[in-house]
Amino acid sequence: MVQSDSGVLAAWRRLWPSIRSSWKQYLAYVAVAFLLTAATGVIVSVVVGIVAVVLLIPILVAAAVVHVTVSLASPIGLAVLIALAVLFLVALLVVGTLSQVPVVTSLRYYALLVLGDIEESFDVLTDRRPSVADR
Repeated sequence: MVQSDSGVLAAWRRLWPSIRSSWKQYLAYVAVAFLLTAATGVIVSVVVGIVAVVLLIPILVAAAVVHVTVSLASPIGLAVLIALAVLFLVALLVVGTLSQVPVVTSLRYYALLVLGDIEESFDVLTDRRPSVADR
């Protein structure tokens, strides 16, 4: 679609003969991509979980200090606890995004490399592709 500036249906019409002729390679790609996606998803989830626990400890300490010094029934205490919860959620969102972006980018790059290896006319990474001697 990017290379020929075409729509979705035109791109599928162009890709379909390649899928029919090299179906085993595409099937192998789907299997490997599924396993890579599952494995990296588990790894990223574990990393985000560990960081969440590390970030939760100071938030809980701050919440305990707020609870001891200011009554939870007061609006100030409730506002501080809500602010701490929002801060924790924003920090998790940032950590999740920062850990997910490189994984998704590398998986998409892998997909483009496989597509270019199967069908040379679809290769959009010709200028960035390593030579055969480098592989």
